[in-house]
Amino acid sequence: MNQIYSTLHDFRVRVQNGLNYFFLVKKMGTRLGIGLLLVIGVFIALISAEMGVTIAGALFILTVGITFVLFCFIRLKLAYFVSLAIPFAFFVAERKFGVDLPLGVLIQVLIFLTLIFIVAKKLVNRDLSFSFLNYDVMYAMLAIYLFNILQILNPNMISVNGWLIIFKGNLGIIAGFIVVMYLLDMKFLRQFILLWMILAFISALYACYQEWFGLPQFEENWIRSDNLRFRRIFIKGSFRKFSLLSDPAAFGIFMASSSLVAIILSFSKLKPKLRVLSGFAALFMLMAMGYSGTRTAYAMVPAGLVIFGLMTITNRRTLIITILGILSFLFILFGPIHGNATINRFRTTFNADDPSLGVRDQNRAYIQSYVYDNPMGGGLMTTGDAGMKYNPNHALAGFPPDSGYLQRALEIGWIGLAIFMVFLFIGLKNGIKNYYRCNNIELKYYYLAFMVFTFSITIAIYAQLATTQVPISYIFYPVMGMMARMKSIDT
Repeated sequence: MNQIYSTLHDFRVRVQNGLNYFFLVKKMGTRLGIGLLLVIGVFIALISAEMGVTIAGALFILTVGITFVLFCFIRLKLAYFVSLAIPFAFFVAERKFGVDLPLGVLIQVLIFLTLIFIVAKKLVNRDLSFSFLNYDVMYAMLAIYLFNILQILNPNMISVNGWLIIFKGNLGIIAGFIVVMYLLDMKFLRQFILLWMILAFISALYACYQEWFGLPQFEENWIRSDNLRFRRIFIKGSFRKFSLLSDPAAFGIFMASSSLVAIILSFSKLKPKLRVLSGFAALFMLMAMGYSGTRTAYAMVPAGLVIFGLMTITNRRTLIITILGILSFLFILFGPIHGNATINRFRTTFNADDPSLGVRDQNRAYIQSYVYDNPMGGGLMTTGDAGMKYNPNHALAGFPPDSGYLQRALEIGWIGLAIFMVFLFIGLKNGIKNYYRCNNIELKYYYLAFMVFTFSITIAIYAQLATTQVPISYIFYPVMGMMARMKSIDT
């Protein structure tokens, strides 16, 4: 058996080194590489002539796919980072061509591909240790999803189709969580934050383009093709901006949380060039957040700055940010600006007499008795539009939860909500505790950025289904894990 393990290990090392030299060092610039490209080109040309362009296109995609898999074998991070970037291209493609692309399936395939390579690598190396998962936040996360699995036994749930969708989504999120926990080191952390900020900045720029130059015709056609979508996006004579994401709410929450991270990085002790770029990006993200018209996002930024101020109250830079934040907030709230639709909508966020807030409060009061009477909840995918689709005859079908907390209380009961709240508490506790115990200055600012990001999301969950939206769902849970595991790379 030892001989078999040794042979497999040597074979993996030789294959990985060979692929690394062939693709990354020489970039296929060898006789073998040039010959291989010529053979593939001639082969696809012959197939096109004999069997049509469709078959040739399928073969080309297959070739690209195989090459990508080989690259993932060499660089385990590649598939995970690609999975983070995919949503920012797919939603635009869907609106442009009017087709539903398998976004969730592709993201999960890439994440599971990375996980398979990780497990295979550990098995070949005879490394059966999974100590990188031995953290309280991992156990809390598993408790959430084990409780979701038990929902299959919930007598209130009419159909299992919605449960299956949640089950598959949960597997993808857990797989991504495990991948990040395994790959985490200082280099991965920097790359993760850099990719996140680049994607957020590009999204902010496109939202500003939509606001300043108008929506492209294909996006306006997409909005007008559905009456409910039109009424949600076209508010008081102007379109809410959604940029590269699925809808204005998801985009606004992503911009608000990302801008907080960028603001903190801009006031950190990192390289001056990085601080300037972060501040520049944060400015555009805040503008884009305003153009989204998402009032939940408007509340996230001051909430995030408050927790930032409390955690760093003795720091001079904190006082600067706090003073600037308060002055900016007061000017927007009470300044002599009355004709701007974005600012007017921002002000309604902090208006206690806003009619929409009253409707939400009435809905919560009306449905409280159901929560008390059903500790296991009504079952997964039984509320809102999803309930109408998967459990149309359910008592909760069509009821708008308008809150991630309320949705959990209704669908998985107050027991499931309590487990989720424990998960949030553990994540925030790890962030605060490890921040104050951290010795590495750079890592300390990453802790701070992640803490503010996580706290702002917990605020957003009160008014939106924030943690189920893309790309937040693929950032929020890994960040919760990283705040626990980052202490292992603290110098």
